[in-house]
Amino acid sequence: MELSKAGKKFSKEWVFRNLSTTLNSSQPTAILGSNGSGKSTLITSILGFQTLTEGELKVFKTQIPVAIEDVYKLAAFAAPYLLLYEDFTLYETIQFHVKLKPFFSEISIDEEIKEANLWESRHKPLKKFSSGMKQRVKLMLAIFSDTPILLLDEPTANLDKVGVKWFQKKLEAWADDRVVVVASNYIESEIFMCTNQLLIEDFKL
Repeated sequence: MELSKAGKKFSKEWVFRNLSTTLNSSQPTAILGSNGSGKSTLITSILGFQTLTEGELKVFKTQIPVAIEDVYKLAAFAAPYLLLYEDFTLYETIQFHVKLKPFFSEISIDEEIKEANLWESRHKPLKKFSSGMKQRVKLMLAIFSDTPILLLDEPTANLDKVGVKWFQKKLEAWADDRVVVVASNYIESEIFMCTNQLLIEDFKL
């Protein structure tokens, strides 16, 4: 995945500009910046949720270019602001998700629910979940999806210490051979695996 002279602005204000980088499966990448610096804008632009104002994003699947509007099919995404259908139970949420983005074949859904400490709530609607429980659900759906791209925006938001350790364990287990990008406000527990760092402030006008 390549970004070439990428820029995004809203009205007359540039969020980032002249950003060129290569994101690959051998180097998990941290997008770093303070609150409101543009991390989420960049990560959702990579995902194809927003259109770049200038420059381009190139994504390849087995060396074949992928249309920007199809990048989401290759990517799994989790963020605190990502909405869930809260009338669904946890089981229903997972069953719906895997129809669109199947989990890795080695995944045991029941075992993973137990490890996420959500077993007692598996038949409850998500609207009864705490913010930390919802974040674990979002991370499960993203990390366990069999996609070559994994995008995580502030993944430890709303997680307690036990939840953070669970997240780190699962990311380590399922990050191999994937382009992993983590947007973070310099939180070590989120970027612990990242060997490549991209400071969003370096691409301000």
